[in-house]
Amino acid sequence: MIQRIPFATGALAAAVLCAGATGAAWAQAADAAVPWLDQPAPEAATTLAAAAPVADHDCAAGEIKVTPGQQGAWRGYATQELRISKVGPGACALTGAPALALVAGDGKRQAARVHDVNPALATRRIEVTEDADVVLLVGAPGSCEAATGPQRRVTRQLEITPTGGGAVVVNGVQVDTLCGGASVLHVDQVVDERRRAARTAAAAAARPHATLDALSVKLEAPATVARGQKLRYVVTLTNESASPLPLSPCPGYQQSLYVEDRSVDSRHRLNCAGAGGQIAPHSSVSFEMQATVPADLAGEHVKLSWVLRDGPSAGTIAALR
Repeated sequence: MIQRIPFATGALAAAVLCAGATGAAWAQAADAAVPWLDQPAPEAATTLAAAAPVADHDCAAGEIKVTPGQQGAWRGYATQELRISKVGPGACALTGAPALALVAGDGKRQAARVHDVNPALATRRIEVTEDADVVLLVGAPGSCEAATGPQRRVTRQLEITPTGGGAVVVNGVQVDTLCGGASVLHVDQVVDERRRAARTAAAAAARPHATLDALSVKLEAPATVARGQKLRYVVTLTNESASPLPLSPCPGYQQSLYVEDRSVDSRHRLNCAGAGGQIAPHSSVSFEMQATVPADLAGEHVKLSWVLRDGPSAGTIAALR
């Protein structure tokens, strides 16, 4: 059984173990393997597949769409919900609540202030992405003596000016300012899980090649290793998919020798060029590996663990002499 674990320091101790190979078996495998490449790989954090892009600029009017939502009541205010969505790919940010004005039928504008019930809205940075919208709640006091009469002062158009420039006119709203001026009461990000799932599925379907998730791994190593010497072993990667798996960019791996609470780790790159730059569908490529066994490594047995960054892992236990 193969367990997939993150590519991170200390994670290799959790690798799944398999039996050590006989001397003849692993030596034969090593002779047929792609030679080891002595090229260190930098430590890097594991990334999430289909992660939403990070906003590096403030939203401009042409990058967002504003849709009126429900009317309701909140803390004594009659409210109008506005949903701000990203237009096109990428991400942008709203730094603070965007400037908002009520537009009367004669064209006069009345600015809505940020209500002091949530003063942090004036400086908070919120991202608008392909997967996440921003919900803005604007409202005016919902009750007063004048509200008992028939008169109303309803605005049905708003203008939003995002921090990146431009203006977006929103029709079909309903904000009654008979009992007082309008305020921006709340701004928050809302992730659309269905949209995220659809985007992730579409990205996966559009991939012309297999990814590292399609790999399984087999590790072959001698049953006994010697202190102060090089340990040679073989890792075989199998592409379980029906598509070729390109080794570009060339992935790195981490190997670990662990014994009695001591772990000796190293990171290298695969010899991707030696493997022809890819692994064919339903095919395997074996790679020679090398690790230096410290002369002062204590104990009677050592656990050898190996993990491909963003890929599979394997390991074995060998006698230490």
